[in-house]
Amino acid sequence: MSIETTLYTVLSTTSGVTTLVSTRTSPMAAPDGTASPYISYQVITGTAYNRAVGAPMGERKIVQINCIGNSYSSAKAVAEAVKAALNVTYGHLVSERDDYFSQTEQHRVMLDFSLIG
Repeated sequence: MSIETTLYTVLSTTSGVTTLVSTRTSPMAAPDGTASPYISYQVITGTAYNRAVGAPMGERKIVQINCIGNSYSSAKAVAEAVKAALNVTYGHLVSERDDYFSQTEQHRVMLDFSLIG
């Protein structure tokens, strides 16, 4: 199973996350008109664990997870649920940043996770 498949499965089935975003989790970008709060994610970089001979033993990817909400507290709540779902078991948090889109009046918390598969 790919890292992206595992990530989607965890985010779309963990009750702490789905309580907040329901089924609104999408790779790359949420479809136009998606209600907040929601999650989108994308791979930022990936590295294969190569061996001298044969196929790689696995891979490590840095994934940016965007937690979007109509309020700062909503975006932060989604981010906390995502961290609880992923931290330690599936990877670890590398960085966290806050953002605001004045055109749509939405808040975003960007989480960069290092995931190994």
